[in-house]
Amino acid sequence: MSFKYRKQRGTLSESMKAVKEFHSRSDFVKYLQNDLDKEFGIGELDLNEVKVKKYSDGFDERIGWDTHVVYLDGYGVLGFTDAPV
Repeated sequence: MSFKYRKQRGTLSESMKAVKEFHSRSDFVKYLQNDLDKEFGIGELDLNEVKVKKYSDGFDERIGWDTHVVYLDGYGVLGFTDAPV
């Protein structure tokens, strides 16, 4: 099963321009680790540190996503996925 991820941006259209697709939680966390390390020097992430939960509004009709929020304790919201991870 694959899922899509979009980073938190100022607008939805900005966020959708950089959507990435992943096939595993492991690959997703590696991507996040690399991205966060470049931006913030965060270092290594554990698979369990990245939290994904159903977004309160759920289905986003604008983009057809069953939206889930991705966050990291101490950093906040990183972005959103179109499915559970």
